Amino acid sequence: NDDGKTAAVLARKNNHHAIADEIERANQATTTPTPPAWKKTCLHNAAENGKTDIVDILLQTAPASSHADHAHWISDFIDAKKYNDKTAAALAREKNHIAIADKIERAKQSTAATTPPPVEKLTIQSGDRKSSPPKVLQEAVVPTAHATVHATRTAAAPPSVDALTTLLADLGKQKKLVYDADQDTDVIMSYRTDIEHGSGDGIGLQLCEGIARVLKDAGHEPFHGHMVPAGSNWQKIWFSEMPAAKVAIVMFSPAFFKSEACVRELSKICITPNLQDRIIPVFIGPVDIASDFLGNEKPQIKKARFIRTTISGNSLPDPRYGFFQDNWTANTRELLRRVAEFKST
Repeated sequence: NDDGKTAAVLARKNNHHAIADEIERANQATTTPTPPAWKKTCLHNAAENGKTDIVDILLQTAPASSHADHAHWISDFIDAKKYNDKTAAALAREKNHIAIADKIERAKQSTAATTPPPVEKLTIQSGDRKSSPPKVLQEAVVPTAHATVHATRTAAAPPSVDALTTLLADLGKQKKLVYDADQDTDVIMSYRTDIEHGSGDGIGLQLCEGIARVLKDAGHEPFHGHMVPAGSNWQKIWFSEMPAAKVAIVMFSPAFFKSEACVRELSKICITPNLQDRIIPVFIGPVDIASDFLGNEKPQIKKARFIRTTISGNSLPDPRYGFFQDNWTANTRELLRRVAEFKST
């Protein structure tokens, strides 16, 4: 509507979550490359009034098909001019909503290229946390989407077996970070050791340690539970370090949501005032956040809905383009940029 609220947003504000879910599912199925006029008005209003959540929802309507569709989406939506012949990004900057303006411009850049062809299978590997080559664990079908209410993704080609093996081997050679009680944690991390529940693949921990190393080398102070020396109570230390952090990085995988400890960490992050709007979900495995991903019991459905609402709009990578480890260099660069942006605001 002209007040900047979508039907789904209005439904959620009035606790009609089932209706909102249906609207969002319908939106995912929409493939029209040119947004209707109300959607343009909504984006401009939300940008001008600093409504980040609504901007996030609207930017998720980017088509995941051809280059031509992306070109239409950019020209008819992102670059559309309303309100004194100004774009949504220009209106946001005029009102000093710099983060929103940057978000809109990044969406334009990220959708300008042709979407890569879909990939049906991804080889998931396992191995110890050292430099020995991981063995093939299983071949799993990659679903068409693995994140929030974003548009259905068209996955970029995952790394080859050799590329993934090399990445994990390189990460295994890096010096592991060790907890230092004298350092002030500014990035709290939550992860599950495996990507696939019960597989013993160890990839989740390897990727978490690799990201922590990247953060540390960039001047940040990350913390995750595996940094705690053996024999210490890592959970007690984790929950004592978390409140002071400025950014939270959560490693999403199928195994993560099978762990009560991981869900408890995420739930605590979601209700911590200085973190609840600074959560970066890093997708390292297929997770359908739009589903009842915690289970079918009423308390689980409610908790999943709360988590979904809190984390919506900031996933890395874009849910249409595979998993974080598929493009390690580009995704770590973007992660560093987001962490720096969050810490500066």
